[in-house]
Amino acid sequence: MGVHVHPARLIALNSCNGAGPFGWEGGARGLLLACAAIGLLVVIVTRPEGPPRPPPRLVVNLNDSPAPVVQTLPRLGPARVGAIVKARREKRFDSMDDFERRVYGVGPATRKAIEPYARLD
Repeated sequence: MGVHVHPARLIALNSCNGAGPFGWEGGARGLLLACAAIGLLVVIVTRPEGPPRPPPRLVVNLNDSPAPVVQTLPRLGPARVGAIVKARREKRFDSMDDFERRVYGVGPATRKAIEPYARLD
């Protein structure tokens, strides 16, 4: 009884009883195949249907969020965020029209860019 290692693939073969790769007996091979088949079945059954869910959307309250959070919105840099903070200290924004009218540097393009991510509560 001897174990020979194939140099290219490192497959152990039992030369005396013909047990096959890695010296496994028929029962062990059957058990291994059964476990592999069950694992494959679990992967197939638990696979979610349809496309993956999109990540949650960031929604920022323009009346209450801190300046660094407001600055995460598109097209808003430090100067515009400063103008937003200054305007909301005077009076809370009533609508996006009010926001666009009172904040210097916010026009239709900026409003359109931030509207999906902004709310006014």
